[in-house]
Amino acid sequence: MATAETDEVEKITKCPICLETYKSPKYLPCFHTTCETCLSQYITSVFKTSNADVNKPRTFPCPICRTDVPVSDPGLSPEDIAAKIPGNHLIVTLLDQSKLKSKDKLCDPCSVLKKHNKAVSWCTVCNEALCTDCDHYHKAMKISQSHKIYSLEQKQSETRTITTLEVCTQHEGMLCICVTVHHRKCEHVKTLNDAAKGIKESPEITDLTESLKAMIDELSTVLESRKINLKELKRGRQQYLDKITKMRQDINKHFDQLEDRVNQELGCRYKEASILIGNDITEMENFGGNV
Repeated sequence: MATAETDEVEKITKCPICLETYKSPKYLPCFHTTCETCLSQYITSVFKTSNADVNKPRTFPCPICRTDVPVSDPGLSPEDIAAKIPGNHLIVTLLDQSKLKSKDKLCDPCSVLKKHNKAVSWCTVCNEALCTDCDHYHKAMKISQSHKIYSLEQKQSETRTITTLEVCTQHEGMLCICVTVHHRKCEHVKTLNDAAKGIKESPEITDLTESLKAMIDELSTVLESRKINLKELKRGRQQYLDKITKMRQDINKHFDQLEDRVNQELGCRYKEASILIGNDITEMENFGGNV
């Protein structure tokens, strides 16, 4: 499991441009992340290719998904544009946690001085590993006296998850996702379940619930009215269809009666004319025989 988790972290913490571990990771509006240096070089190449007018607003496509990223100040250099892109603190936290898992973690301040002293503690504010001496002086200095310091062994054994909400003194009265949005220095972490306690009973939620109920009742009334309107429309349509059918039947009946009268009258006239013509023929034949 540990190997699988380590492999997954390594995949997440690799820059898609240089394919190396992120250095100063920056995330774009489309949520893709690159190293700041890689992003700066990419923006430079895009602007050179497009011959963009520096006096006009510019954009550059995300190197991963090609989504346009707006540039607020067209006068900025590619380096300044990349620097102003927000940092991906989630990736930084993953990298820090990965470093903490090292069995031979070295003191960060000593490493700056090219010294190789084994770390024994971790400052959660400075986000640095400290050796015995640095730990002692860190606690003694006024600027860092209030920093929370834990033993490195304790920090390495912790199973803290990144997906937690933290109540922070810098964001009093609100919950912030410190790891992924604002910073990574807060120490008193609440789980989502604990942070959500009491929300349902709050006045704001109660008022919102009442408003939603009133809205649902109103929508239900409108819905019933629309259903009644639809039934009336169907009934009216059927009434007109029935009237048309009856009218057609009456017209057909009238034409049938008219046809019968015409046939009868025509039959009578035909019979009378036939008798007269027959009589004429008989008389002519008789007359011819006598001659």
